[in-house]
Amino acid sequence: MLIRIPAARFLLLLLVGSLLIRLAAVLALRDPTQFHGFEMGQDGVHYDEMARSLAAAQGFVIDGQPTAFRPPGFPLFLAGVYALSAQSYLAAYLALCLLGSLAVYWTYRAGCLLADEGTGRIAAVLLALYPPHIYFATLFASENLFITLLALALFLSAKSELRRGTLLAGLGLGLCLGFLILTRPFAILALPLLFLPLLLWRTQRGRVQLLRAAGLGAGVALCLIPWGLRNQAQLGEFVLLSTGGGPTFRGSYNDRVLEEERFHGGWVAADQLPDWERLRAVPSELERNRLQMQWGREWLHAHWQDLPRMLWWRFARFWMPDRDSENRSYVLLQWAGTTPFLILIGVGIVWRMRQRPYGRQWWLADSLMLACLATGLMFWGAPRFRDGNAPILMLYAALPLAALFRRFSPPDSDGEPGASSSASTRAGSARVPPP
Repeated sequence: MLIRIPAARFLLLLLVGSLLIRLAAVLALRDPTQFHGFEMGQDGVHYDEMARSLAAAQGFVIDGQPTAFRPPGFPLFLAGVYALSAQSYLAAYLALCLLGSLAVYWTYRAGCLLADEGTGRIAAVLLALYPPHIYFATLFASENLFITLLALALFLSAKSELRRGTLLAGLGLGLCLGFLILTRPFAILALPLLFLPLLLWRTQRGRVQLLRAAGLGAGVALCLIPWGLRNQAQLGEFVLLSTGGGPTFRGSYNDRVLEEERFHGGWVAADQLPDWERLRAVPSELERNRLQMQWGREWLHAHWQDLPRMLWWRFARFWMPDRDSENRSYVLLQWAGTTPFLILIGVGIVWRMRQRPYGRQWWLADSLMLACLATGLMFWGAPRFRDGNAPILMLYAALPLAALFRRFSPPDSDGEPGASSSASTRAGSARVPPP
């Protein structure tokens, strides 16, 4: 039935339904007129402070000081909402819910291009119902913006590949990826993988691929370089992404992460580690970042033999439901609500890996997923990092489900099995739906 609903009606139900689900979650869990940013530690507090500072034309500051500790993407978005709404938290929560609904829409569009109409619909419905994505709408978390930009990037990439877009198509995708990196910097690890097709697929389209790659590189540079120049002017150093790498690295490589079971594969805040007072005495944000990076390297050098089991803990935590909260009801809900999706995702990943030949239009999705997993293994395997890639995960999960729909759906009026049979039945060889 899902794939037989007319497209216009399906989209209306999809967008309205996903929006209402997220609004209901906000109303059930929050007072939308008040700030509730403490659920994610200092993340939400800093994003709110930076956004208010930007809306007041005071720049990127925390505690009144210029900073590059947080990447600028989400604060910029939140500042725009505050500027248009007289700094209303109600407007901010509504904007987060709208971002969630837009992510569902772009996941549908991307799925139609990457595979077929049925796969796009199933992936969109899965994302609309995915508990962690719904929960993000109740948080001042950068994942809200990142997930929407990611879904849009998947659509732009697939459209460019299938319609043989060149320089302008690459530029548009590069701008989207650039802002994606400024929202969650790990995405920069996917960039080297995105240029591999120039070496792996040598075809007569080589010139087209080069033009697209040039446009992509230019778009990313147009986003990252101004931020680096701003940091050079404000902090005295060209910081391309953020100064949060040192605290993240040191928090991932320390005795507590190794010895305490509850932190296995996780992360510990700097104020819960030795030498906190010494660190606080360092006046420069840049120096604190370098010092914590140095401490992390020194610890890793002394405990290199423990690295294999730490990597295993991170890998396991990355693919498990969130269990870090002290709220046992929340943890139980995570296990009950997320586990079925994780099983589908696992089956979908295996399904995706078995596809032959390897489709170029999936390259961005696979590259970003690999970059996210690599980040989890290098630092810590937070489930929220995994769920930041929810559009990709739902597309993976939709592949085997769409195949089942096609196999068991009754024939349509033309005698074909299922409403999406006119599209390709193999991921990686999709046709382009009419604009």
